Amino acid sequence: MLDKTELLLVVVGFIIAFINAFGLGANDVANSFGTSVGSKVLSLRAACILATICEISGSVLLGRQVSDTVRSGIIDLTRFNETEDGPLRLMQGQVSSLIGSTMWMMIATFLKMPVSATHSIVGATAGFGLVLFGLQGINWGGILKIVASWFISPMLSGLVSSCLYLVIKYTVLNRTEPLEPALCTLPFLYGITVTVNVFSVLYGGLEILNIPKIELWIVLVTSFGLGIVTALVVFFFVRPLIRKKVQKRLEIVASGDQSCLEKKSKLSILKELPTRIISSFCCHRNPPITVVECDDEKTGIVHILLYLYIVNHVRILHIAVFLTRSLSALY
Repeated sequence: MLDKTELLLVVVGFIIAFINAFGLGANDVANSFGTSVGSKVLSLRAACILATICEISGSVLLGRQVSDTVRSGIIDLTRFNETEDGPLRLMQGQVSSLIGSTMWMMIATFLKMPVSATHSIVGATAGFGLVLFGLQGINWGGILKIVASWFISPMLSGLVSSCLYLVIKYTVLNRTEPLEPALCTLPFLYGITVTVNVFSVLYGGLEILNIPKIELWIVLVTSFGLGIVTALVVFFFVRPLIRKKVQKRLEIVASGDQSCLEKKSKLSILKELPTRIISSFCCHRNPPITVVECDDEKTGIVHILLYLYIVNHVRILHIAVFLTRSLSALY
């Protein structure tokens, strides 16, 4: 049974956690949906709705591992067992970490600074551990793993994204008639996206649904099976719709109906190569726009179609910003 002080800390921590989540959404959700809104693929309202669903789903289905790391992988919890008021001090420290992280997230958002919520909470948790127990209270092995992941993850994701980019560049973007190769590539990309998502959710089990750890071969079969099903659905149903939509836009461009262009989808963007989209991906606010004339409208349409898909879906593979910026120069 919690006493009044502990109950108060639970309530305060609950409230601060929601404020922290608000700051996280305000600062970090632009990483995923900023390019979609900027390129008019999604309205701001639709992006907010999708972001809410995806953020909540991700925290519920995959947030346990990160929560365990923040809870026990940064500070030495055995230190709190050495004193009688150890549990209370741990609660106080964790609430203090939430408050510090939340304050920094809100300040950074107000100043239009893109920051990492992970870095904030890790630093705040390590800070209260240092105050309570000094250097001996920190799990330096856990800290080292976290810091190493900050460097290793961009390198690995950058390698994957660069390979995928080059494949698409030489199989689609460099073709004289890129429409059909682009449409043939979409099922493959959708299949990879679903496979990675399903594997990430199932691997390790779903504790919140009381599902124990699943055997690896079952996870692999399920992930690849759903990925293949998704690819087939896209191939037989989504591809014809996209082809029809692109051909309709080509007819509008060919007819030269300016009022229809403005009303339909602002096709003036077809005169800009995807440098605009890449710039939006690499910069959170006020990205520079480089306008380059396309040889023909059809090529411009397909380029934008592919780049929009890559930017909005391949983030599942955690594309590194610095490498994507470099790869945009190749094109």
